[in-house]
Amino acid sequence: MSMYYPRWKDCDPRVWKWEFFTPKEIAQRGTDKDPDDIDAWHRGETPLLFVPAFMDKLEALRAFLDFPMIVSSAFRSNAYNMEKGYTQTHSYARAVDIRCFGTYATYILEDASGRGFLGIGLKQHGPTNKRFVHLDDLPNAPEQDRPRPWIWTYP
Repeated sequence: MSMYYPRWKDCDPRVWKWEFFTPKEIAQRGTDKDPDDIDAWHRGETPLLFVPAFMDKLEALRAFLDFPMIVSSAFRSNAYNMEKGYTQTHSYARAVDIRCFGTYATYILEDASGRGFLGIGLKQHGPTNKRFVHLDDLPNAPEQDRPRPWIWTYP
């Protein structure tokens, strides 16, 4: 079951039960028409779609690791993904990219698969502020004909 809000700022606080993540972090970063409109995101005018079971897994991983996890990308609509040239994995609201590198990335990698994450992608090259670990719990990833669980690296 997923929950949708056209504007993340309208998310009912009684519904949002996760201590370590905010609706803003999980919301789409830009609009469908302008994926680079970060101001709309800051104003709370971008969509929020989340799956509580996925958020429970993410929250449990964060609590276990006991260090901050910075979400660089979570929900992205199909239109947003097409505009940016991204795959559709994030459009199911069951995927996040966590900005991290080095030891923190290793800790996430070591613990995520045992907590129900079936897709784990690593980008650990380039500027440190562009490095991340992708996590999803999709049993069959769209556009990818690969068995799950699956761990990969980004070029």
